[in-house]
This record gives sequence, structure tokens and C-alpha cells, in this order.
Amino acid sequence: MLKKVSRSILVFTFLFFLMVIPVMVFAQNSREIDQKRSIQVPQEGSKNTLSKRQIRKQKEKTYAAYFNKLVKEYEGRMEENAVKQQKLAKESMKPQYSDPSYFGHKKAPKKNKRGEKKVCKECGMLH
Repeated sequence: MLKKVSRSILVFTFLFFLMVIPVMVFAQNSREIDQKRSIQVPQEGSKNTLSKRQIRKQKEKTYAAYFNKLVKEYEGRMEENAVKQQKLAKESMKPQYSDPSYFGHKKAPKKNKRGEKKVCKECGMLH
């Protein structure tokens, strides 16, 4: 009985690997796809008439334009962040955030006498 079970397990694993290995062999790698896309075969009819100097100048212009674009995006983000910081500073000046008696409350909690104090649901303190 035990030999039959071990044989069936052995046969099953052998068949499983027999089916999985061909699939793994033909699986594509994402790097191969990117390399295939990046390779551009030049057409026979089109010739590059620009000199090396002109090509270098064009590359410098495109790089400079790209760099300027990045700088503008950065400046825009910095301006947005400055506005957000000003709003947060203005918001933190409210007594809800600056006064310690408002701890956990939007409005100042009512102060009761010693015998009437209850545990607050918001902050868990006696008021």
C-alpha cells in the first residue's frame, strides 16, 4: 500500500515537472521585450545628412529643454508646497490646536463640579 502511494506521488511529480519545464523555457523576459522595442532598424532609403557637430548641438538643445522643463515642474511643486504650509500654519493658530485645554475637542469642554464630573468619550479624561 505504501509503495503504491509513493509510486503515485513520484509519477505525479514527474508528470508535473514534465509539463512545467517547457512552459518555463518559452517564458518571455520583460528585459528582452524592452530591448526589442528599443532597437530601431534604419531604412535603406533614408540617410542622415546632419554632421556630427549638428547632431551634438541638437542633443544639447533637447537636453537643455528637458532640464528647463524639469526645473519649471520643480518650481511649481515648491510653490504649491509653500501655499500648503501657509494654510497649515494658519490652521494651527486656531485655539483647537494651540490651546491645551481643547485636547481632543473642537470646542472647549464644559468644566463640571467635582461631584458631577464624567469620563469624556472623546479624550478619556474627567471633565
